[in-house]
Amino acid sequence: MEYVLTSRKKFKKVIVVAHNGQAFDHQFVLNYVLNETHVKPELIMRGSKILMMAIGNVKFIDSLNFFPMALSALPKALGLGEELKKGYFPHLFHIEENASYVGPLPAVKYYSPDSMKPDA
Repeated sequence: MEYVLTSRKKFKKVIVVAHNGQAFDHQFVLNYVLNETHVKPELIMRGSKILMMAIGNVKFIDSLNFFPMALSALPKALGLGEELKKGYFPHLFHIEENASYVGPLPAVKYYSPDSMKPDA
């Protein structure tokens, strides 16, 4: 987040896009901005969901508003073939001690395979 707040001064406009950001990613950003900075974001909300958040020249939007489907369904819906698909992220490996990690991919256990949906 520091990178976005610092880099925004170098550009006229910055658009940050996250799929389902309104209910997930943007919530974390808003929490950080409200608790760690003196910046007052401009918000457009629908209930507790953040439809749009602007911090100066940085605008946070949600691609789910343009593609109302699971991220994993997008390549097929856009006719991009079967070989292109959503990847996986080792969320359990994403901790402060590993912030500077450089090396091979983490072990399978860090990807939480037991919590994945069959079509994930």
